[in-house]
Amino acid sequence: NVSDTAMASLLAQLAPLVKGKNEEEAVNLLLRFVQTAFAYQTDEQQFNYEKVMLPEETVFYPYSDCEDRAILFSYLVRHLIGLPVVALHYSDHLATAVAFSAPVKGDAYNFKGKQFVVSDPTYVNANVGMAIPQYKNSKVEIIEM
Repeated sequence: NVSDTAMASLLAQLAPLVKGKNEEEAVNLLLRFVQTAFAYQTDEQQFNYEKVMLPEETVFYPYSDCEDRAILFSYLVRHLIGLPVVALHYSDHLATAVAFSAPVKGDAYNFKGKQFVVSDPTYVNANVGMAIPQYKNSKVEIIEM
């Protein structure tokens, strides 16, 4: 299966980079990778229609948008670090949040008895715990991924 091969290759490349790091450092590394490795374009700009991409498609296509990055980031966090990730659905944006084993400072939401710390793969150069300012006090729907 091509997609399994592609993702196994990506995981193999990233695994040594997160090895030996604490959870927050490892998640920040993956966050920075997803934030900066792909050029941003909306699906409307790239495809002329809404297209939610699988992780391997985000790696393949030249552009990605917020939900594509959220899906890829959650895949990487689950497979490389083993932490739970949820989607944060705002009116016009999709971000993610991670449940760490120990408390982490920053913007967070409580969901099903766990604290999920905002980790936005579209907010370039933002670390774990940093929500895009315009969404900090916005209504959010938390979605299990």
